[in-house]
Amino acid sequence: MRELDSTDFKLLHQVSNLCGKCRPRDTDLLQPSLNFLYWSLHQTTPCSQQRAVAVLLSNVSLLELLQKVLECTWTRSFPSEPAYLSPEDALLCSGWLLAASLLIYQHRYNAEVHQTLTLDLTEALNAIIFRKKKPVLLLVSIMQFLRAVLRQNFFSSLVVIIIQNTARGATQPQPSLLEDAALHPLAMQQVFSLLVSLQNLLVHVYLQVYKTPALGQRP
Repeated sequence: MRELDSTDFKLLHQVSNLCGKCRPRDTDLLQPSLNFLYWSLHQTTPCSQQRAVAVLLSNVSLLELLQKVLECTWTRSFPSEPAYLSPEDALLCSGWLLAASLLIYQHRYNAEVHQTLTLDLTEALNAIIFRKKKPVLLLVSIMQFLRAVLRQNFFSSLVVIIIQNTARGATQPQPSLLEDAALHPLAMQQVFSLLVSLQNLLVHVYLQVYKTPALGQRP
């Protein structure tokens, strides 16, 4: 790790401004750019890290673009489960990981927030619970973000969390059961469903990494 110098911060400004002028479909440009911003936050000293966080959080256009990228997770269809990440999936992974890092470091350094991100917690949980054919790396990226949210007890100056009642499409009411009150804003059923989904995901990853020969197949 090293301190970022004036040239590094100038480049950080330029790349973040460039991202703010892009659209989510500009994957070839956005994905490496978001990766560069993520790298700039992690591969430096705490002093430079604090300055880099302030630079990125002050860029309203960047955060608006990041919001659109995250929302593509709910609207994108995943027709198959390829052996490699598509450019669109890679962009989603980069977006979630960068958002998680901004959330963590904004809280750590109490950085000023000029533009908030909105997270539909129900959509994020459903993306994992009903994972269908989403790439494993995308699910891990979303979980990194949820982990950061959980560590801050669902309270953040950067992220505004909303919860929708999927049955009625309305804001979730205050919990009535004692168990739900203890887990609020999560419901007990959501926690159980998430736990089962994570267990299934671990099994899936295990089978992908340690594939055994099919029955009847000679070693």
